[in-house]
Amino acid sequence: MSAKGATPAAPAAAPPRAEIGAVALGGALGSAGRWLVSLALPGAAGGLAWATLVVNLSGALAMGLLVTWLETRRSTHPLVRPFAAVGLLGGWTTYSTLVLDVRTTLADGRAGEALLYVVLTLVLGVGAALAGLALGHRWFGGDDAHAGSVVEEDEL
Repeated sequence: MSAKGATPAAPAAAPPRAEIGAVALGGALGSAGRWLVSLALPGAAGGLAWATLVVNLSGALAMGLLVTWLETRRSTHPLVRPFAAVGLLGGWTTYSTLVLDVRTTLADGRAGEALLYVVLTLVLGVGAALAGLALGHRWFGGDDAHAGSVVEEDEL
């Protein structure tokens, strides 16, 4: 719902090919951005995988902001959600790399560091998403009582 309590108009559905193209373009941009972060923050041997942590936490924050922004719009172009939520943020975040990093850390005999990495990612990730929602409500004027009601789980 918008800040005034009116139900936002549902955007017209995009053609399936257009949605696939939007997801692909967003995914390409998100993945390229993630790769650039991994080049800028290379993991030191035996160290925490900072690049993966940075992209996953920033992606969680961005998703919270995006959900709130979409929630406060009377309507958006039907390709915004597939492009931004599924493609861009899906390509940007990388929980598959998180799993690989944890496996490698465990194989190196650093179980405590692997556990810390998982806990940091999950706890800070949820915190970042909640912070994104809170910031979004402040910036975009969303209605806290209906957070997430416009973007259904199956749309992300």
